Amino acid sequence: MDIPIPPIIFIFSFLVSLILFFFTPIYKFESIYILSLIFIVIGIFLAVYSSYTIIINKTTINPNETPSILIKNGPFKISRNPIYLSMLIILFGLDFYFFAIISFINIIIFFLIINFFIIPKEEKNIEKKFGDTYIEYKRKVRRWI
Repeated sequence: MDIPIPPIIFIFSFLVSLILFFFTPIYKFESIYILSLIFIVIGIFLAVYSSYTIIINKTTINPNETPSILIKNGPFKISRNPIYLSMLIILFGLDFYFFAIISFINIIIFFLIINFFIIPKEEKNIEKKFGDTYIEYKRKVRRWI
């Protein structure tokens, strides 16, 4: 069984942000905390809602496995990758909370790895299984939002 890489990348990105926070002290504004909490809550909600949608549709959440059905409802109506989107939103919120400007580079690196290495591999696998149905879905629903 392959290790699901995206959660590992997410955790690594979070730890990098945390480390950078301790090495780049910056004055914090209270409004930044509120904004960061809004992003974190939205990201967590989206992650839970997306996971729930996958579970009730009785397919795999593991990106290394081929899903048994193509989910096009719930958050998958607006994003083909709502769990990755939720990870990105959470990281964005955490970096606002830490307010270490340099840690925003971390978000860019996370995005680039997921967008150009992880998602294309998954999409190739899904397209192989669902064919024209998935191609039509890709035309209607954007990769991120």
